[in-house]
Amino acid sequence: MDGVFLELREEREMERTMLHAVYADDLECSSGATHALRCRIRPRAAETRARAVAAVVAVELPSAYPREPPAVSIVEARGLIAAEELHLQSVLSARAAELVGEPSLYALFEHACDVLTEINHSGDCPICLEPLFECDERAIFLTPCSHTFHSLCVGRWWHAYQPPARAESSAQPAQADAADAA
Repeated sequence: MDGVFLELREEREMERTMLHAVYADDLECSSGATHALRCRIRPRAAETRARAVAAVVAVELPSAYPREPPAVSIVEARGLIAAEELHLQSVLSARAAELVGEPSLYALFEHACDVLTEINHSGDCPICLEPLFECDERAIFLTPCSHTFHSLCVGRWWHAYQPPARAESSAQPAQADAADAA
């Protein structure tokens, strides 16, 4: 029995070494009672007509990994709406179950990259619910938190939610100007 666990541990270490070589600073590993990894995943290619999405995928390896699937979760998401984040986690969990019996972390991270690439080139404006990238006449607005909107939609939304200008605040500067002129 000890030989099996030693073999599994060596297999995990080889996989971890390979992942460090591929993902470098985007990969964090911890060991102890549970082996856990986190990897920042980005879409394959940034284009001008794309959103700016990314996710940190966390995997916890059971002691019998790869004979048991890792637990997969999304611990940080950028530019994704809740439904997209849930979709990513669901797809990755299903993929982990499919790959039981073989080292699968690289395949999981690459699959996450594929899904994010697909999401990055699709989606609807959260305000008008129209597709973001089908209309050339609408410019795209990207917020600092990487959420994407049609520029016209976010402009209208911003204008609608601004407090109304108060009549007395605009009257006060006019009165002060009249007093200065006198």
